[in-house]
Amino acid sequence: MAHAHRRARAKHGRGSGGAKHGLGSRAGSLASLHGSAGGGSARGGDEQRVRGGSKMGSEAAVTHLSLQAHGIAGFEPSTFDAFLGLKVLYLYDNRVTSVEALAPLRHLERLYLQNNAIASLEPLSGLESLKILDASGNRIAYLADLHLESLEELHLDRQTLEPGDCLRVESETLHFPSLRILTMTEAGLEDPLPLARFNQLEEVSLASNPIHDLEAVAVVLSVCPRVHSLDLSGCPAAAGPRAREKLVLVHPELDILNGREISPVEKAFLFNWQRHRHQGARHRSSPGDEAAAPSSSSGVPSLPPIDGVRPPHVRRYEPGLGSLAGFRGAGLVVTPAAVDGRASSGSGSGSRG
Repeated sequence: MAHAHRRARAKHGRGSGGAKHGLGSRAGSLASLHGSAGGGSARGGDEQRVRGGSKMGSEAAVTHLSLQAHGIAGFEPSTFDAFLGLKVLYLYDNRVTSVEALAPLRHLERLYLQNNAIASLEPLSGLESLKILDASGNRIAYLADLHLESLEELHLDRQTLEPGDCLRVESETLHFPSLRILTMTEAGLEDPLPLARFNQLEEVSLASNPIHDLEAVAVVLSVCPRVHSLDLSGCPAAAGPRAREKLVLVHPELDILNGREISPVEKAFLFNWQRHRHQGARHRSSPGDEAAAPSSSSGVPSLPPIDGVRPPHVRRYEPGLGSLAGFRGAGLVVTPAAVDGRASSGSGSGSRG
């Protein structure tokens, strides 16, 4: 299915070339079946509005219909009433402004709407069989009020927006419980936080968007544990210092970031570096590091602690105050004398530890 989808997303006529199951070349366009506003074919560069008409018995069996690059500007409400069995519809490279006429297509599984003039996808809400929706190259500035129970792939790349506008996502009104793949490259998205609602995501492309907040991206990753591929190339957030390292450390499940594979060796190096850095921070903040051994009167400086041995005035562990593990976690030091005292105290003090 992924290969078929990539072919369908290609810009120059990579669709099926006609309808399947019964109509053959006669279903190359709805205009040839039902007529068009100008009384002729919908082919060519002229805008056409496709009307509904007669209901041929064989039309109900059509599952694939190709209407790409026909200069179609819109549809009459009843245009698709005779095609309720459609599963795949190619409408890319037209001038369509509204998708209201597609609402009755309850069996539609794949819909390709690239390169039109669509501003809202809300009329598609309720198409419970729709799995792939490609609305790239349109004019969508507001994504809201859309319930697509089976949607697995959503492509919203290259939206044409008014100057100063950005793509707003009202995730509270969106319902995509099965969404795995989301691409919003060059879509005008500034705030990625609403995407955290889609916690089944696996592949996300947000490249070439005005996203500045890397922390917001990290929040999305923290609630989307299945994401293994993320593209932020061209975003200001990705240009920050150590952005790649930060995202890999925040989300170990990432395998591909900005089009580059994250190798197991790179992951191991980063996590070892992080662990040593944290250990160093704990040592620097512990009382033993702040308190230096007193210098001798001869002026010879005291040596730093060796192998974890601390100066004698560091707070000691005393039997009965808690477990050894708890003391270590607090950054305190267990001295040999304390251990000897604990051993000599017998079972009574051991029960408290």
